[in-house]
Amino acid sequence: MVSCPALPGCHSQGDSEAEALENIKDAIWGCLEVLNQRAQIVDPAEKIVEVNLV
Repeated sequence: MVSCPALPGCHSQGDSEAEALENIKDAIWGCLEVLNQRAQIVDPAEKIVEVNLV
């Protein structure tokens, strides 16, 4: 089992270490595509606001 700590829930596996590493690359791309789709603004009235808590 391999995972990408920077992307919670992004995991994969393979029959060998090399296969697991190849599979996690595909999983990372899939996670990034989903995150990108979710970040798209559908309604022009919507806006994204970034807030930092101190």
